Amino acid sequence: MLKNEGISDFSNAEYFLKNKLKELQTNGDLTIGEDKNLIGNELELRVEQLFIEYGFNIAQGRDGKEDFIVTPSENNELPDKIVIEVKSSKKSCTELRHLRQLDDWVYDLSGEEGARKNGINSSSPLNTFGLGVSKKHPTPHKGLLVFNNSVGLEFENRPERLIHSNQEDFVMKRNFCIIRLDHLVSLLAEKKEDAWQVLHETVGEYVNQA
Repeated sequence: MLKNEGISDFSNAEYFLKNKLKELQTNGDLTIGEDKNLIGNELELRVEQLFIEYGFNIAQGRDGKEDFIVTPSENNELPDKIVIEVKSSKKSCTELRHLRQLDDWVYDLSGEEGARKNGINSSSPLNTFGLGVSKKHPTPHKGLLVFNNSVGLEFENRPERLIHSNQEDFVMKRNFCIIRLDHLVSLLAEKKEDAWQVLHETVGEYVNQA
């Protein structure tokens, strides 16, 4: 089948199969199971469909890099795009390597290296040396990690804590939002109009207010 599609290497085959699975699920021919059990491609598909369902402009990320990029609607007061990394684990907390990975994607997409060379910090505009001119980062992106922790365990029995204490500084300095899968589901369902602002303004773990 794959040869007939002109596919001969593993990476192209993986991309092709992933899209075929997505097509089957979207058409209702394939289910992805309960949220509590989702990992890998199924989890990514669930997150993507959530944003689509609630009217967000979500697109696949770059090949082999971030999972998704969400673009704001026109004239949005918070114009920064959201870079999404989707992870799962049987552990209760995130791993530093996952946070570093998200940091790489945000750093790259934001053009952070160029901004820093020009004396601009992504989280707070800096004053240009001696000129009294405030320069803002031209292309900031918000990092969002959607985390399905303690996979298989009922959500009500899962630890609320998603970030190790030794990871807090890393997350806070980078303005990242870390949200549990079930909390994302409830946020989009119950606060659709405010979700964009909430995700941008949350630094650290999102705490479900319900």
